[in-house]
Amino acid sequence: MDVDAWDKSTGVALVVDAQGGARRPVTGYPNFSHLERSDQVVSAVSGGGWRAYWKDEGPDNGPLTEQVLAWLVTSKGRATRSLSMPTGAWTTPRAPIA
Repeated sequence: MDVDAWDKSTGVALVVDAQGGARRPVTGYPNFSHLERSDQVVSAVSGGGWRAYWKDEGPDNGPLTEQVLAWLVTSKGRATRSLSMPTGAWTTPRAPIA
């Protein structure tokens, strides 16, 4: 859910409540925890055969290599890798590659 605006008097972030058809303070959601800054993804590029390697993230703290499915490009020009997972799902690490 994206922040749509900020309440000028309280400074609380406002989001669009699609069901209610109006802006609503994020603090009005019972499961709201916190805001986290993120760059907007504007493009996705094929992984092109790239692989990500970690020297100590595999079984028994050994090496691990995963296929890069795609590079997600943000509005600030940063690329973040999206990886395949052993379960068949995919994940995007929090730390972007600048």
